Amino acid sequence: MGWKEGVRSRAAVAAAITVLVLTVLTASAAASPSEVAQSGTLTLTSDPGDFVGRGLTYSYATPQNVFFAVTRDWSGQDNMVNVTMRTDPSSTDYWMLDFAAPPGQTLTAGSYSAAVRAGASQSAGQPGLDVSGLGSGCNMLGGTFNVLDAVFGPYGYVERFHATFEQHCEFNAPALRGEVLVSNPPPPAPLTATISVNPSAQLTRRGSVILTGWVSCNRSIDPDRSLLQLTVSEPSRKGASTGAAAISLPSECSSAQLPWQATVTPTDPTLPFAKGNATTSAYARLGDPFFDVNVNTDPQTAVVSVKES
Repeated sequence: MGWKEGVRSRAAVAAAITVLVLTVLTASAAASPSEVAQSGTLTLTSDPGDFVGRGLTYSYATPQNVFFAVTRDWSGQDNMVNVTMRTDPSSTDYWMLDFAAPPGQTLTAGSYSAAVRAGASQSAGQPGLDVSGLGSGCNMLGGTFNVLDAVFGPYGYVERFHATFEQHCEFNAPALRGEVLVSNPPPPAPLTATISVNPSAQLTRRGSVILTGWVSCNRSIDPDRSLLQLTVSEPSRKGASTGAAAISLPSECSSAQLPWQATVTPTDPTLPFAKGNATTSAYARLGDPFFDVNVNTDPQTAVVSVKES
């Protein structure tokens, strides 16, 4: 159904139009540093009678205004881009723009016609668009948009996104037209850690094992969410002696090697560790403060010689 034909009666259209209750992005709302766009512009031109733009024109740009941009895996990887513009960091006045490829497709540069409201309203083959702001939005809509540039990184990072659009709220003739551009520097390298376990381990009087080693990180971590996970397994006549330990990673973890120490207690007290060779496995659970995600490094195994102190 096209907005120019006016298939639905004016009464039905009027009944369908409501002011949406929009989620307000307050100053204290948690946003990953990766979502804050370093550069952004947004211009909007609204026809008289357009419900969302109210027949006015708008223009926003950094640094006076704040832009957030992130990709969403709504229906496939990097299927949707969401851009939010706030007039200033403490203001609740904002615009939100969603651009979505048809379900199952990645949003790439190109023209998207016959768009419907982005999200649950989309069917197979239908792109999605949704521009709302200043407390107003559409229940249903028709529109088109052109993606002029789209470069994405990991975890929803938007390196560049540039699009123009035309939206017809409730399929009415008055349009809201605009252009949005956000950009960021290339994303940082994936967070990782290098772990080494010293080949000699110390046996305690109670049958625990003290492991030592070194750790380094390629960039800063969130120490409150970062752990070094260790396991030890040692064969014995009665069965395998096993144990595990987790220690916090140092907050200053960086490219420089930092020492660590962990005491691994046997899971079964009747099967303490003893002198001999044991197999260790170590991996790091890292809190990434930039992307606000947790990542695990690949486990590393090594054989250590367990000796009495």
